[in-house]
Amino acid sequence: MTTDYAKLIERCRQRAAVEWNEGDASNATHDALREAADAIEALTKVLQTISAIRDDIVGRQAVTCSAHIYPLVAALGEAGFEGVGYDEARGKALTADQECDHLRAELAEAKAEVARAVEAEREACWKLARSIGNRASVEADECVAIGADAVANAIRARGAVK
Repeated sequence: MTTDYAKLIERCRQRAAVEWNEGDASNATHDALREAADAIEALTKVLQTISAIRDDIVGRQAVTCSAHIYPLVAALGEAGFEGVGYDEARGKALTADQECDHLRAELAEAKAEVARAVEAEREACWKLARSIGNRASVEADECVAIGADAVANAIRARGAVK
C-alpha cells in the first residue's frame, strides 16, 4: 500500500484553512495543522531522495560513496535522523576479518552439531546391530530398508548376514 503524501499534505492545509476561516480553530490548532503539512512535505522529499538512491543502486548493481552513501546520509540528516558520529559508527562496525571470524565460529558450531547428530545415529545403529546380530540370520536388505547402512555393515562384520 502506498500513501499519496501530496494528497495528505493538501488535506492538512485545506483543513487548516477551513478551520481558520470558519473561526473553529485556535491559532495553535491552525499552526499545528500547517506544521504537520510542512513536516509531511519535507519527509516526502527525503523519501523521494532515498527512493532515487535506491533505484540508482538497483540499476547500477553497485554502491559508491559519492553517488549513494553521502546523499543518503544527507537525506536522513534532513529528516532529523542524524545518526551517530564516525568514531562510534566505526566502533560498532565489524571489519571483514572480524565478520569472517564470526562466520567461521558459526560454521564450526554447525559442524560440531552435525558431528554430534551423526555420532548419535551411529550409536543407535550399533545398538540395533547388536540386537539384530543376536539372530541367527539377517538379510542385509532388511537393514538398508530402514536406512541403517551402518547396521548392515556391522552385521556383515560379525558374519551374521547372508
